[in-house]
Amino acid sequence: MEGSLRILHLEDDRNDAELVRKALSSARMSCDIRCVDTREDFVRAIEASPFDLILSDYTLPQFDGRSALGIAREKSPDVPFIFVSGTLGEDAAVECLVEGATDYVLKHRLERLVTAVERVVRETDQRRERQRAEDALRDSEARFRRLAENAPDLIYRYRLHPARGFEYVSPAAERMTGYTPEEHYSQPDLVLNLVHPDDRPVIEKILETGEVPVGPVTVRWSCKDGSTVWVEERHTVVRDGSGAVVALDGIVRDVTERRQLEEQLRHSQKMEAVGRLAGGVAHDFNNLLTAIMGYNELALRSVAPHDPVYADLLEVRKASGRAASLTRQLLAFSRRQVLQPRVLDLNALVTDMERLLRRLIGEDVRFTISKDADLWTVLADDGQIEQVILNLVVNSRDAMPHGGQITVQTANVPVGTGYRLRRVGEREGDYVMLAVSDTGIGMDANTKAHLFEPFFTTKEHGKGTGLGLSTVYGIVKQSGGSIWVDSASGRGTTFRIYLPRVAAASEPVVAVSVVPDVGRGTEAILLVEDEEVLRELASRVLREGGYTVLAAPTAREALQAAERFEGRIELLVTDVVMPGHSGPELAKSLSSTRPDLKVLFMSGYTTEGMTRQGALEQGIVLLQKPFSPSALVRAVRDVLDATASAASRQPLKKKGG
Repeated sequence: MEGSLRILHLEDDRNDAELVRKALSSARMSCDIRCVDTREDFVRAIEASPFDLILSDYTLPQFDGRSALGIAREKSPDVPFIFVSGTLGEDAAVECLVEGATDYVLKHRLERLVTAVERVVRETDQRRERQRAEDALRDSEARFRRLAENAPDLIYRYRLHPARGFEYVSPAAERMTGYTPEEHYSQPDLVLNLVHPDDRPVIEKILETGEVPVGPVTVRWSCKDGSTVWVEERHTVVRDGSGAVVALDGIVRDVTERRQLEEQLRHSQKMEAVGRLAGGVAHDFNNLLTAIMGYNELALRSVAPHDPVYADLLEVRKASGRAASLTRQLLAFSRRQVLQPRVLDLNALVTDMERLLRRLIGEDVRFTISKDADLWTVLADDGQIEQVILNLVVNSRDAMPHGGQITVQTANVPVGTGYRLRRVGEREGDYVMLAVSDTGIGMDANTKAHLFEPFFTTKEHGKGTGLGLSTVYGIVKQSGGSIWVDSASGRGTTFRIYLPRVAAASEPVVAVSVVPDVGRGTEAILLVEDEEVLRELASRVLREGGYTVLAAPTAREALQAAERFEGRIELLVTDVVMPGHSGPELAKSLSSTRPDLKVLFMSGYTTEGMTRQGALEQGIVLLQKPFSPSALVRAVRDVLDATASAASRQPLKKKGG
């Protein structure tokens, strides 16, 4: 015991009290003794300050030791109590011990007092040490329980031997699986039955062998409500004194959201790669299509309508048109088409399409439109959004061969952090939702994983190109939005599109008009196209139209040709994507020496150098490939005849083929 031993001594005989003090001092015990001889002083002392030991005579004139023992047990039950008396018989001593006395010493044998006090002090220290250990254990258990009961992760101990069963399951079990801790306690096999059958072997091995892997184990759990969650389990073995594994401590974390985000990232990367491939293919194919369509048109001009070859050429033109439509869909998916965005009210757009959509879906399908009365506006190409709605409604109709319900819905969606942000967009803000729902056959997980990929279709051969939903995906992404699908086999499908809100209206876009009959020209044109067959075709068409044509395959050769030409060059007709310098870079270089030079770009898809998010920069005119010879001539004439004032009124120009 640290410090002096604090002793309360109840004794009315001063000589006996002194003998006790001397006996303890002779043993070199450091003691601080307070001596009292009345009930009042005894009660006052025991209430006023703590003591390590109480010594008491058995018989006092107006008080007795057994009464003092009762008071001590009531007020200081943990303080040892020793009788030091000359009149205490054995029977009374036994009764006192039964009532709570620690020991008794006879006054004529005070040499035993030191031994009794030392034993009492030792036992008291041991008892207090045990108490501290028990208190620390209780505190530790309480801290663990608070942590475990408030932790988002599931914490458990699972006994392996001598019989299987849960020793502890934290409350997170119910939140994670739907099963309460009590259900886990009553069902020892639940730890295995929760695991998806395909993932069960790894958990079975751990339970059978008691060998746990170094890292986490990721498995699927089937919850009480039928849903599936991905969990990450970490295990630690518990061994007995002999080293045998008797239990497993486990921590389980729900990683469903993380898996979904990882899957979304992988899907996004895959779609980006496929989009780059599709864009590249569309670019090269558009060059070939332009040549095919161009020479086809020239051939049609030279063949009489009654000639059998004329009909064949018409079929070539028809097939070329279908091929051009496919490339446009590929460009939409790869987000490289040219957009003409304006501020849109989706409610008005859906209302305008209602009659068309009702005719399209047939009489066996119920059609409903649910509109947010105070819908915000968005910035998008109305023609492209119409195509999105049309494709989604057709997709829903085809998913209901025996009829059903299609619902088109609009709604305002303010987005903050957390779940909604992850499901709607990349940043916080206000979004407008456009949803198309059906009660059709739905889709399984495998179908959803490939849903937006080009040429993927669940329809039978010949019933679809597999480009409808990939086109939708590209349009939405290029418009700055996101698209999500919720579906399950037999439960229908809902597509939700989220487009960023815009607050202010903008000037409507007016396309450059196309004049049916175009006169001949006499101006000098610098033509730059790296695809030889296309360059030769365009040169021929423009020369036949009366123009002087300087043709070059690269920007470098175009600069050299312009430097050699002594006359005035009125127009630069250039491909956008070329080896070396691009079309926009060439136009910028020429503008320093020929500031009045007009420019007509040709391209099969948009590039960052000429567009902002797919919308043409101000003052740029683009002739989209594939185009016909007639379209080329009309576009050239339009640009040459356009005035500066007209150009300022029509900043976004796109010419179709």
